[in-house]
Amino acid sequence: MVDDGEADDKIIAVIDNDPGFAGVTDISQIPHLVDRLEHYMLTYKLKPGKPNSIEITSHFGAEYAHKVILASMEDYNDKFGKK
Repeated sequence: MVDDGEADDKIIAVIDNDPGFAGVTDISQIPHLVDRLEHYMLTYKLKPGKPNSIEITSHFGAEYAHKVILASMEDYNDKFGKK
């Protein structure tokens, strides 16, 4: 999503072996959950009389999520050093 003009990636993850998500391997398999999360993300910062500063531009699958996670780990290590 984009929040105040800046990229703000969100990752959907579930606990391994969670029976509610058995067999789910990609976001495309849970459209009902995506719809609920999207509604939340678009409304949780709303303030009366103010324009919405949040936009959801795309949905990406697991492969892209893995790349985002790896990139964020690199950013963390660059800023704080590798532990």
